[in-house]
Amino acid sequence: MDTIQEGPPAVSVVIVTYNNRNEIDACLRSLGAHSPGAEIVVVDNMSSDGTADYIRGAYPSVRLIESGRNDGFGAGVNRGVRESHGAYVAVLNPDVEVQENWLQPLIDTLESHPDVGLVTPTILLADPGSRVNACGNRSHLTGLTFCIGLNQPAPPVSSPPQEVPAISGAAFALRRGLWDQLGGFDEQFFMYLEDTEISWRTLRNGHKIMHVPASQVRHDYDLRISSSKIYYLEYNRLLLLRRNLATATLVVLFPALMVAEALIWAYCASKGRAYLRAKWRSYLHVWRDRHKMRSVSSVTSRPDRTLLQTLSSRLSVEQLTDDGLATIGNHGLTAFFAMWRIAALIAVWW
Repeated sequence: MDTIQEGPPAVSVVIVTYNNRNEIDACLRSLGAHSPGAEIVVVDNMSSDGTADYIRGAYPSVRLIESGRNDGFGAGVNRGVRESHGAYVAVLNPDVEVQENWLQPLIDTLESHPDVGLVTPTILLADPGSRVNACGNRSHLTGLTFCIGLNQPAPPVSSPPQEVPAISGAAFALRRGLWDQLGGFDEQFFMYLEDTEISWRTLRNGHKIMHVPASQVRHDYDLRISSSKIYYLEYNRLLLLRRNLATATLVVLFPALMVAEALIWAYCASKGRAYLRAKWRSYLHVWRDRHKMRSVSSVTSRPDRTLLQTLSSRLSVEQLTDDGLATIGNHGLTAFFAMWRIAALIAVWW
């Protein structure tokens, strides 16, 4: 990380930490080995485990920004980007280790495809094999979001970039100009689904999103859904829908949304009282914040129909359970959501 360069960096890599002392060393070492010339910016959201002190002592070339408070992941990334200088910005989770030649394919894709707004690498699981964490994300009609390719073999690095509906917030890149145009992450999303939200705004602004197999990183990821995570996921899912779809569109989608609510309540009931309380609390806080949940659809250039065309009708229940009955039942749910997606595409012309 002691590379000396003249002039502003071509790429700034922004990382937000919160009590990541055990993960950040591997992340920064991999960046030092595989990101020559990149500006590395770490925003620490008031860690209590010595993360900031460790970075300051062990990585003096890293630009460390101490927030003095924890305003969430999105706010931390926004601050890091504001105080960085690269023409391109890459965002990483602190538990990600980049692989050799991870950065250039992302930048090359952006440079050679002016219509592409966001790019995301093949994000591998941290185990020694080549199983996938995410090759981008897939958004469901009801706002639920799933990893593309989870636990599947990684695509060959020689594969061409593929269009996907959304990026994974664990690792992605874009032009600074687009980041400024979009206004960065929506800071009302404290954590989770801010990556889906910025993906939806990117699509609504007429840009594509690409998965770039030639770029690979590894992510220390395990799909665990705690009761606190359920709260953030559900609050943010409802916020995501309200922010990005007109009220008339939500009325059209109402039956599909109600089925999703029933499924989520059933899932929470199967997990116990803490999950049920978390789901109920998400409703209470949506009501509390109802005046702040203004739709942003009016400030985007493409209509709701453009976004609806990218949304999936299939729930990836296999990522949550290996219950054979749930998988069989999901075929019927997929048919229902597919029918309602068609109905929405017929009805929604705004």
